Amino acid sequence: MSFIKFNPKDKRKVLTLPGTRQNSSKNVLLTPSGIISLDPVIGGGVTLGTVNLIEEDGSGQFAQLFLKFFMSEGIMWKHVIFNASLDVDPSKLINELPGPVNLDDPYFKSDGSDSSGELKIAWRYQNQPSVQSSLSTNSSLSHIFDVTNFMTQDTINDTDISLWPPKDGEEISYDDLIKAIHKKIQAGGFLSSLPMPRKNVLRISLHNIGSPLFVGDIAKFFYELRSLMKHSNAVCCVSIPTHLLEEKEISACEHLSDSVLKLVSLVNSEDRSLSEYHGLLTIKKLPAVNSLAFHIPPGTDWAFKLRKRRFIIEKFHLPPELQESDQREQDDFAGTCGTSSKSKLDF
Repeated sequence: MSFIKFNPKDKRKVLTLPGTRQNSSKNVLLTPSGIISLDPVIGGGVTLGTVNLIEEDGSGQFAQLFLKFFMSEGIMWKHVIFNASLDVDPSKLINELPGPVNLDDPYFKSDGSDSSGELKIAWRYQNQPSVQSSLSTNSSLSHIFDVTNFMTQDTINDTDISLWPPKDGEEISYDDLIKAIHKKIQAGGFLSSLPMPRKNVLRISLHNIGSPLFVGDIAKFFYELRSLMKHSNAVCCVSIPTHLLEEKEISACEHLSDSVLKLVSLVNSEDRSLSEYHGLLTIKKLPAVNSLAFHIPPGTDWAFKLRKRRFIIEKFHLPPELQESDQREQDDFAGTCGTSSKSKLDF
């Protein structure tokens, strides 16, 4: 009887690529999402070879902002960019990409917040430990971007960027888009099966997939897209308008994606308790690549807000009620009076 010696240290080597770091537990590469406060929530960044879905309601502005941060991060690392959109001119999206912050700017030195003031709360709570609702990362890969400062044109011109659809083309079907992505992966040398694959990352940004301007089967498109990503040194972020799709189409997109983030805009919300935030973020799914388990975030309900120049994601919580309203006092009084006469036990 012959035996084969098993060496646990003999693992498949992972290609080292710029702007990536290895997750040793899963033997995969992670790259920053472009939002420094999002990366620790989703496990350290977005995983190469995955399709990452962003769902948003009717506004669409925040999903577009997520994609812009995703592409800006790629430009900072000289990654190759593929940007597709039928609802917005793809060149316009590129020209509006947020630029990196100036580290000498006093605003970002103070983390963009006003720390001079203290929260006025009841004295009995002042000595209680504070709850850290926002997460930060010390990863040297992540960049911070200024939403009021666009990426310079020289920096954009130095980056390999492909736009779809081309200005002289009339392709509007899912089949044409998947062919363009496949061509970019093959021509750029991003297939992981190649003997000498290109030592770079392809970032694919797909805006508003599911728009009425597209023709074809969206479920088939996601199936083919995920198949392409699994065998390439690329990562894809795609947004869909959930208010324009049927429930079965949304379910198919979620099932065929590696991660799913749901955004809900609060811009027109009349709820005063949510006035601090611009939107809510729900983690519906995270990648489980080379593993049966996925990263477990510290929570599934998060919120995001735009400060003057910075986009921040933090753990969602309702603010404390610092003032007692007359209506609440009346409700409490009415409830007390209504129950005292009917109670069987008189305390």
